[in-house]
Amino acid sequence: SLSRTSQTWWVYALCSMLPCCRSMPTTLCPSLRKSSAIALSYELEIDEKFKARMLNVMQATAEYSRKYAAAVSEMVENNKIRFDLFNPQWRQRDLKYVDFFAGYAYNVPSFDEDFMNYNFRPQRICGEGILIQYLCPNFIIDAENIEVLKKLGKKVAANKIYSYGPIVLLDAYYSVLKQQSKK
Repeated sequence: SLSRTSQTWWVYALCSMLPCCRSMPTTLCPSLRKSSAIALSYELEIDEKFKARMLNVMQATAEYSRKYAAAVSEMVENNKIRFDLFNPQWRQRDLKYVDFFAGYAYNVPSFDEDFMNYNFRPQRICGEGILIQYLCPNFIIDAENIEVLKKLGKKVAANKIYSYGPIVLLDAYYSVLKQQSKK
């Protein structure tokens, strides 16, 4: 039988396979936050049988996330990722009605769809997909994924970052370089 902590992390591990972003059908990627928590719990787990089960989930999630860098690769090849699109500050955006919450209208700042679809999401999804692979012990990241990452990483201008998408991309780029230097 599993410890209470192990049971909690097992449920969390299964949830990591669920999509984190539903706006673009081709970009339903596993959650980096959940994968990070699984990687940490994997390192701390002492039950070897449970650790092996966690590793299987981590490997399946890493394998699943490979296709997202490939989808971004197609966008890179067709010059569909634009680094010239910027979202204005959240205080300057129109509010978008979402739902009622506790008797009040719940509104969020709206996002420009071009910015989201051709700038923020592709960068974030490529970076997160590769970071999920990086977190999995002994998982080999495809050369194709690394090439996409390098192409995108070279286009990031530090003085023009208006979201965390490029930061995730650069984090993945640094992590892959670190992993390659250990070989």
